[in-house]
Amino acid sequence: MRSLFVLIAVIMVVGCSESERPAGEIEPDSTSREWVHGSGIVEPASEIRRLSFKRMGLIKEVSVSIGERVDAGQVLITLDNSVETQSLAEAKVRLLLAEALLAELKAGEHPGRIQALEAVKESRSAVLAQSKREYERTQELRLGGAATPSDLEKAEAAYLLALAESNEADAQLLEARTKVRPESISVAEAEVVIAKQRVDAAETILQDMVLRAPFAGTVLDIVKREGEATGDVNSEAVIVFADVTKLRVLAEIDESLALEPKVGQKAEVFGRGLRAEVLSGQLTFLKGVMGKKLVFSRSSADRKDLDVRQVYIDLPAAYDLPIGMEVDVRIRVN
Repeated sequence: MRSLFVLIAVIMVVGCSESERPAGEIEPDSTSREWVHGSGIVEPASEIRRLSFKRMGLIKEVSVSIGERVDAGQVLITLDNSVETQSLAEAKVRLLLAEALLAELKAGEHPGRIQALEAVKESRSAVLAQSKREYERTQELRLGGAATPSDLEKAEAAYLLALAESNEADAQLLEARTKVRPESISVAEAEVVIAKQRVDAAETILQDMVLRAPFAGTVLDIVKREGEATGDVNSEAVIVFADVTKLRVLAEIDESLALEPKVGQKAEVFGRGLRAEVLSGQLTFLKGVMGKKLVFSRSSADRKDLDVRQVYIDLPAAYDLPIGMEVDVRIRVN
């Protein structure tokens, strides 16, 4: 009789423990488990992007509206860029001037001017030779008494003048022929490079004043409007953006079941928001690190102090669900 009472007590304890086990609690025998359960949240496969500007400025124009589908590269928001536009124009003018100076130096002196200077040199060389001969002849005449001291002074003065004019012609011709020095061209080429860099920098700044769609997607929210100021890249986003044509569920699996899910396994998505509908999906990615639980169900048995492994479950494109909807998932592991 006593053994009968003990058996009945054991059965009652087991029965109570089974009936009181919270829904979704992990069964002790993993070899017979067919499904692994978890909680998840609906998100776009592209993830939600919170776009911001790289530079500070004042919003001039918002070119899109909430819910609008845009193409990759399409303009979303433009900052006031009047100052930056003027800076780019000035940089382009400086580049044109630098390029013109370099072209002038490389072209050298005009050939016609060099020919004229060569003719002047030849003429003055001839005058110098003639005046030198006249000066030497006058010196001989003076020694013979046929020329006066005044005649010799005049001949000497004419010779010295012709010598000076000949030297001047030589210098002018040399300057024309050597006007373009290698170092001058090197300096001019460096100025062109610097001017181009300034133009590129000004264009980059101007491009940073325009926020474009990083890929084809939908504008989920517009945080700031015309007339509002923006900070740098680390500041608050101005556009919330995502590609909602393909959805997935970011699900969290309890740490004790972290090794059960595998890529390629079939999964089902259900929950209060879906009413009685059960959506089919496939597990496509498992994170390689554990993390703290972020998605919580409304069950009192849902523990918040456990580590979880996040997995991604892709949904067919036919499903149209709101971003951020909390759902339950089960992954078929056997």
